[in-house]
Amino acid sequence: MPKPKDKLLRLLSRAGKHLEQSDLPAAEADLKRASGISPNHPQLHFLWGAYHGLQGNLNAAEEAFRRVVRAKPSFAPGWYNLGHILHQQDRIGEAIEAYERVVKLNSKDPLVYYNLGLAWQRQEDLVRAEEAYRQSLAIAPTNPDALNNLGNVLKNSGRLEEAVSCYRQALRLQPGHTRALSSLTHQLQCMCAWEELAPLIERVLQRVESGGGHIPPFALIALPSTPALQHRCATEWVQENVEIPVSTGATVEPMVRDASKEGGPLRVGFVSSDFCEHVVAHLIADVVEAHDPARLELSGYSFGQNDGSEIRSRLVSGFDRFVDIRKKSHAEAGAVIRADGIQVLVDLKGLTQGNRMPIFAAHPAPVQVRWLGHAGTSGAPFCDYILADSYVLPKEQQPFYTEEIVHLPSVYQVCRRVAQPGMTTRADHGLPEGGCVFCCFNGSYKIDPAVFAVWMELLKEIPESLLWLLEDNPHVPPHLRAAAEEAGISAERLIFAPRIDRDQHLQRYQVADICLDTLYVSACATTGDALWQACPMVTCVGETFASRAAGSLMRTAGLSEWVASDLAEYRELALTLARDEARRLQIREALQASRETSPLFDVQAFTRHLEDTLLGLWQRSVDSGG
Repeated sequence: MPKPKDKLLRLLSRAGKHLEQSDLPAAEADLKRASGISPNHPQLHFLWGAYHGLQGNLNAAEEAFRRVVRAKPSFAPGWYNLGHILHQQDRIGEAIEAYERVVKLNSKDPLVYYNLGLAWQRQEDLVRAEEAYRQSLAIAPTNPDALNNLGNVLKNSGRLEEAVSCYRQALRLQPGHTRALSSLTHQLQCMCAWEELAPLIERVLQRVESGGGHIPPFALIALPSTPALQHRCATEWVQENVEIPVSTGATVEPMVRDASKEGGPLRVGFVSSDFCEHVVAHLIADVVEAHDPARLELSGYSFGQNDGSEIRSRLVSGFDRFVDIRKKSHAEAGAVIRADGIQVLVDLKGLTQGNRMPIFAAHPAPVQVRWLGHAGTSGAPFCDYILADSYVLPKEQQPFYTEEIVHLPSVYQVCRRVAQPGMTTRADHGLPEGGCVFCCFNGSYKIDPAVFAVWMELLKEIPESLLWLLEDNPHVPPHLRAAAEEAGISAERLIFAPRIDRDQHLQRYQVADICLDTLYVSACATTGDALWQACPMVTCVGETFASRAAGSLMRTAGLSEWVASDLAEYRELALTLARDEARRLQIREALQASRETSPLFDVQAFTRHLEDTLLGLWQRSVDSGG
């Protein structure tokens, strides 16, 4: 008869093999038999932890691994698996402590450093994240995931050329690495480095078309894609990357209406990381301050840094309640929202960088709405509605949106109203007094070779004209100047404007003659800035939400005749304006006269419309018993 110890070891060995094969019933049977022999054996708890982890029962897995490290503090795999489970629960600080215990016990494991890099990246500690990824790569230099993530850290640190080098290395090691492919493509767009862009874009689009997944949906909107392709990209990304938070191993049930908490103003929560010096903050600040507290009680849930900016202070004061959830896990943040009794939860982030979609995946509010942030579908079944207007997102596009499209009465956003800046001259901005000044202050990733070619044609057609662009990063000027020279235009006719205070930036529109829009991602807040400063503008619309944003705002401002349907028309409209100074003056006067009456700048009316819409969506939930 075998000894109990031998039988125990045999059962544990067999259970481990079953777990490797994902045969959970067989593993469970052997683990239960082993528990009857030695219920406190560390290896038994380690395997139970792995079993519960595969089941998705993270609480039970955590407890099992904690038993392991309590019994055997020097057992590095126990600390590593505990860190992994804590990381899955979004308890990043605790996960880092566990990983660092592993480093002290076994400094040769590249996966530990890799996961430390992920954790520090989530904590927005770019210095420690870079150090961890470099340590991982020093041990395992052929890990494309570590190279891609190091590239992302370097990009966010402003070291763009180093980031590009990392993405290239990752693709050399694994040509099918989708994240590195999309990262490289987007970064070259940001740098306006177009030499190799066309084949990269083709590979990205083919990957989405073939169901390759892992393409960040926000990166796709700046490519020549369709609503159908963006829908496919978003739905696949969500399926692969967003899990419903778990606390007990069971699926979190959607929040339902609580009749005991009804009555009084509608409790609405806005969730974002951008309650700081960010375009979204500037777009919503006036609305938040103008809301009627008798109708809506607004709570702001922030998971971004407090940058100490004036706009941050305005939002903290403007919301009825402001809650910092940055250090809370997805599940903890959702629990806070539930406890606050939020009835309508508004996601201002969408699938942009740093989103926390798992908060919404647990459906902490009965009604969940998307607005601003990401100009496209979330691809998420747990987002109920998306707010738009009938032009920027026609109902015909409903098949390409997982959310139900809801139209606001006039326009999908109100443009911010600011004090008029002091008068300025061209000399103040380093511009010559004569000649037509075309400007485009959109982000550099929005500029593509096709629209730039049209701009060069405009400079050829209009003598002594200039093109005034935003110096988004140090790589943009040399690349675009070289592209201009290649098109037969002197590089001196491109003037680059450094980033300055947002309100000071508005002065630039006083001395520009025509604002030119980009193609696949049109101007959003930039359109509002140009029109508020009464600068004539030309845009070109396409099929997608992102390409129609500026067109929607311009139509609302009474400038529909300057909204082109293709680049040929866009070119002709721009030429018409450039050759007709009287027409430009007429547009400026009309925009100045309509500042106080245009729906585009009527914060009070827009806020009432938004309130009516959110109240209506809540009433629909009440009527349906949802």
